[in-house]
Amino acid sequence: MRKPTSQQLPPQFVVPPEGISFKDVIVDFEKRLIESTLEAAGGVQKRAAELLHIKPTTLNEMIKRYDIRPRRKRAGNGQPVTDDSEPDEEAGEIAGPIGRS
Repeated sequence: MRKPTSQQLPPQFVVPPEGISFKDVIVDFEKRLIESTLEAAGGVQKRAAELLHIKPTTLNEMIKRYDIRPRRKRAGNGQPVTDDSEPDEEAGEIAGPIGRS
């Protein structure tokens, strides 16, 4: 078993007198951890899973469960990288299959 480093120590919590939902705290923490790790991994889920020491399929399931939306990465020109399959006329992409226009 690995010895925790100062970065791995859990945050301190103050439990209010009326109590707190354990499930809500865990869900919120997991969501924020996944979002931060995805950002650190440049949006690459496989790398984020490696950083979290979990399987990529597990990370993908958690992303779906918590409805975590990927943040758009920036291309070298400062423009957002899109995942759209639609042709981009400004980028000079040809509409339709190769060889047809």
